[in-house]
Amino acid sequence: MPGCPSACRERASRCTELAQKAKDSQLKDVLEMLAQRWSDLAAQLDRAEALRNARATPNRPSTRIGLATTHAEGAS
Repeated sequence: MPGCPSACRERASRCTELAQKAKDSQLKDVLEMLAQRWSDLAAQLDRAEALRNARATPNRPSTRIGLATTHAEGAS
């Protein structure tokens, strides 16, 4: 599926293989361009997933304690 980075990398690899076998230079250029775009898409999906994971990770307890301690000290 195109929403999966590994699937995009597989498509990029297949386009590269076909480009290497292509006899027509125009076809070879198109296949190389497609391989690059699939690779770029895989990288974008990796970055998007990393951002999603970073946002989904709850604050660490030590951070909450630190904020509570600071707040309590400021109230004294």
